[in-house]
Amino acid sequence: DRFLKAQIIAKDLQRQYEVPEYSIDSGSKIVVYGAGNVGTEFKDYFEETNQYKIVAWVDKDYVKYCNNNLSVENPRELRDSEFDYLLICVASEHTANEIRQELLHIGISERKIIWEKPKLI
Repeated sequence: DRFLKAQIIAKDLQRQYEVPEYSIDSGSKIVVYGAGNVGTEFKDYFEETNQYKIVAWVDKDYVKYCNNNLSVENPRELRDSEFDYLLICVASEHTANEIRQELLHIGISERKIIWEKPKLI
């Protein structure tokens, strides 16, 4: 549908970050970790393109984001969730490594956790 493609292109012009080409199957069930600029942009992109099925959007500062009417959840709730991959959507490698350690600590499998450094457009 040309109208949908035009909407996605218009949104792309507002983006600050290029969404990486993740090497995961289209239609995979994903969790988006990060509700800052990168996480919000990536979540919106995934919703617009229907490339993946978002089963949760999480951030350790979820209370702050919930107070702003965003549907961000506590990462600790992931223990009971079924998903294929968790995409850490933050700009800083240091922060991504801290998040990875927190996720491993709560029992998320290393093989499900993916982070790629986002590039500024």
